[in-house]
Amino acid sequence: MTRTRARTLILGLLVVSLAVGGAFAQADLKAKAEEAFRNDNYPEAVRLYEQIVAADPNDASSLKRLGLLYSWDNRLEESIGAYRKALALNPGDDEVKRELAKINSWAEHFAEAEAGYHELIQAHPEDATLKLDLARILGWQNRFEEAREIYEPLIAAKDHPIEAAVGMGDISAWKGDLLESERWYKQVLKADPNNEAALIGLARVHHWQGKDRNAVREIDQAVEKYPKNRDAKKAQQEIHDPLRPYISPYWNRVIDTDSNDVIESRLTGGFHLDPQSTLDFGFSHFDARFRCETASQCVGVAPLEIPEEAEDEGDRFEGRYANRFSDILFLNASLGVARQEGFNNNELTQAIGSGSFDFYLARNFGWGLGVSRQALFDTARIIDNHIRLSAADARVDWRFAERWRLRGGAQHAWFSDDNQRSVINVNVSVLLPVRRPRISVAYALRYLTYQDDEQDQLDNGYFAPTKFLSHLLVANISDNLFHRKMYYSVELTGGVQSFDRLLCTSDPDPDPATCPTDPESLDAGTDTVFGYELMGGWNIHRNVVFEAYYGRSDYAQQVASGFESHHYGYLFRFTF
Repeated sequence: MTRTRARTLILGLLVVSLAVGGAFAQADLKAKAEEAFRNDNYPEAVRLYEQIVAADPNDASSLKRLGLLYSWDNRLEESIGAYRKALALNPGDDEVKRELAKINSWAEHFAEAEAGYHELIQAHPEDATLKLDLARILGWQNRFEEAREIYEPLIAAKDHPIEAAVGMGDISAWKGDLLESERWYKQVLKADPNNEAALIGLARVHHWQGKDRNAVREIDQAVEKYPKNRDAKKAQQEIHDPLRPYISPYWNRVIDTDSNDVIESRLTGGFHLDPQSTLDFGFSHFDARFRCETASQCVGVAPLEIPEEAEDEGDRFEGRYANRFSDILFLNASLGVARQEGFNNNELTQAIGSGSFDFYLARNFGWGLGVSRQALFDTARIIDNHIRLSAADARVDWRFAERWRLRGGAQHAWFSDDNQRSVINVNVSVLLPVRRPRISVAYALRYLTYQDDEQDQLDNGYFAPTKFLSHLLVANISDNLFHRKMYYSVELTGGVQSFDRLLCTSDPDPDPATCPTDPESLDAGTDTVFGYELMGGWNIHRNVVFEAYYGRSDYAQQVASGFESHHYGYLFRFTF
């Protein structure tokens, strides 16, 4: 009996020793994890807290700390999981509820976030900070009016008015009313010169307005003042990255139903002379092919080789300077040289260039004028005939209501083959009130008339009716995926066009070499058109972007040679 008692006592002491040792080990891990956290060694802190939670899944305080660290590392779903486990252990912990609602909003689980905030507001109706958080996520969803209905009473009651005024600046910026946003941020900074959110918001607004001199100075000062503010560092990257030198290789191919096949290989690069002026350079090489059906189409091709595919090429080098001198004046100028080499190796090199300015009379209305001289590389026969143009244009840009925009333009061009062209464009677009994806819808009108008759134009290598009018509806859908690692755009276009092709409609037996074989396309009158373009992009690295696209267009959309064309290509962009 004595031996049994002794064994029981020894076993009990052993169990107690193991428990005490485990508790000491856990306490030691917690101390190390806390030290790593205080020293900003977050990867080590995560590793240690994960060990603690693995050993004791009911350690609510470690789960909360792990949820916080995961959120800082953008591991949002893991953060949500940690907070949910902590809340299950302590359902009355309002701090965890609040953090869970916040991280759900960051992960764009807006329904869960809203439900969490409404529950907290119901329990704590006097807590203005909860209302501010709810208004913020409403703004993120483009529910600006609902957000404003929360902010304005707080400002009127002087209950956290500074934070509410920052919120008003935020939603004004997200709506696109940058001047109103600027006014709110400046009002906040007048009352609180060191307000971090207003400093960062104002820098972002100035960046979006093109006032990058101000934006760079302001965000650099904000980061210097608040070096641990993650949003300030993110904004600094957003503002500085577009100002870094870049180089971009590009490849594009266009094939149309008139047997044209044009490939452009281009290399562009540039840098900022200062935050509001840029200098860019670009070199393009064109390889163009055309199937000659008659000797008159391709003069440089031997008659015995017809029908045969003829080839020619061209090069273009151009430098471009752009400057925003003030809030209301934008200037652009370019100068370069272009070479066009025809089927029989006949070659022409000439200077090209352009100049334009845009002047904004008010925050929502601007107009501009421009002149240009260009060599055309649209088709092989245009290159062969060394077609060039000089043009003058005028344009207006009017944001006449929230989300609505009217753009119009007119151009008159003089061609080197003595032809002339007049063009009028009108575009009315609206941005739909949805946050994800971004959706815009536009009506586009294009009217075009040429001076020469159609036969002269066909002889010189470009398809163009004497008169042309199109009415189009354009829908664009775009969004980013995987926390902005990838992005896409889908553009759909449909409508009607009317035009005159005198050579094809007046002749009972039109020449298939100059007129399309599709009977519907021969009709002068109304024709339906449809097209699309699909684009996808990948932010491979902070310094490397890749994009690829494919599209189909009818004549009405791009004034390409032929009734239908397909185009596809890709580009890389490297920043330094």
